[in-house]
Amino acid sequence: MVEEASEFFKEIRLAVTERLTSPLVGTYWISWLIWNFKFVLIIFSGESIGTKFQLIHDEFFWAPVGYARTYGGPLLMTAAFIFIYPYPAEYVYKFRLQFQRRLTQVKQKIEDETLLSVEDGRKLRLEIREKEQNFVARLAEADQQIDDLRRVNESLKAPISGEERSLDKDIRSAEIGSVGAVSDVIEPFSETIANLNPIETAIVRLIKLDPKKYSHEESIIRTIQNQYPRGERVRIRGEVQDALTALRYDHQLLRSGAALDGERSYSFTERGVEFMENY
Repeated sequence: MVEEASEFFKEIRLAVTERLTSPLVGTYWISWLIWNFKFVLIIFSGESIGTKFQLIHDEFFWAPVGYARTYGGPLLMTAAFIFIYPYPAEYVYKFRLQFQRRLTQVKQKIEDETLLSVEDGRKLRLEIREKEQNFVARLAEADQQIDDLRRVNESLKAPISGEERSLDKDIRSAEIGSVGAVSDVIEPFSETIANLNPIETAIVRLIKLDPKKYSHEESIIRTIQNQYPRGERVRIRGEVQDALTALRYDHQLLRSGAALDGERSYSFTERGVEFMENY
């Protein structure tokens, strides 16, 4: 029974709240209070209750016209607020937005035409000069990389016969010694030269070209990758890493170590130094 009564009063409260929050009901009550403001003054006056009732009757309910004025006036005000007010409100809102946009355009135009101050001009010149210096430095770095790539590319295109002629020249120059000396040049390196693939050849020539610049694994990989189309660079990375491993363990021309930045570095072994002197 208690729960049913609680639900009943809850439904009543929700219904009353819905009516009070309705735009029509809320607007009507505000209009009624504005239209019949004397009613509030009478209620809160210092007169006796009987006098208040008499004043209310004489002011609001004295005749059918009084009823019509008391309830019809607020109803007309409510209708005007709901159905007529939105049209001028829309016009005023649109006018305000358009005027605000015009003010923004005028402000932007004035700011665009305003001359820079001496301090702003100095800052702008410093910024432009710094950007020019960075551009020149990057351009020089790109030119250097292009030259390195061109030399590596030319070395990769060199025919095997040219390498063999270079080796023969070293061998002939060593013939002033004994036959054993000539054999010392042929035996350690002739098989190595024959077994080096193009990637391995490019690596040893890069390191010989600039041991400091091309001592890091990543710099070697990037330089060789740049000679191939973008779609093949993942494959080339793996081949370069395999070639570095072969140059360390199979050919014993390189040794590896850890650089200060944690990256793997490479340098020639004693056999590698001797090989490059005769290569």
